[in-house]
Amino acid sequence: ISWDVLRDLAAVRAARGRVISLYVDLSPRVAPNIGDVRTRVHALLDEGSKPERNGCIALAHERREALLADLEGLQGHFEREFDRDGASGVAVFASRLDNLWRVLPLSERVPDAVRVGCELHLAPLVPVVGRSDGALVAAVGREQGLLYRLRAGQLVEIADAPADWDKAITLSRAR
Repeated sequence: ISWDVLRDLAAVRAARGRVISLYVDLSPRVAPNIGDVRTRVHALLDEGSKPERNGCIALAHERREALLADLEGLQGHFEREFDRDGASGVAVFASRLDNLWRVLPLSERVPDAVRVGCELHLAPLVPVVGRSDGALVAAVGREQGLLYRLRAGQLVEIADAPADWDKAITLSRAR
């Protein structure tokens, strides 16, 4: 997560419906297997579906139905498509009427939360933004070396030794 991503998300406003902000802690201590993740997501979405929690009482029929469909879509995502792939947390933002679906795997834990409103709930992302972004990781062996940069919680290969490293060292000396 970068500041640019956070700024883009902060600009999102529900023009036609409501937006759902879902945060799930994927720490192995809290959710050791995918079944535990699904159970916790189900409980969170059940809480988010209560009209007194999501302002659904005041919504027109079309918007209320779209919100309930979004909640079901989130549940389906975690039942059929979700892959934790080493993430420590996940944030998902959804609003069918406003054409929003964004899944953000996180490199750090976030507290479980679900919010429904006209704006995205972004407070849990602030401590995660940019932390450790840009760190370099070198994997060096006798015959091969790889250089990675941490970007958005993912290691991205930037050089494969030895040819690329000679070029990288030359460029760094030129600066």
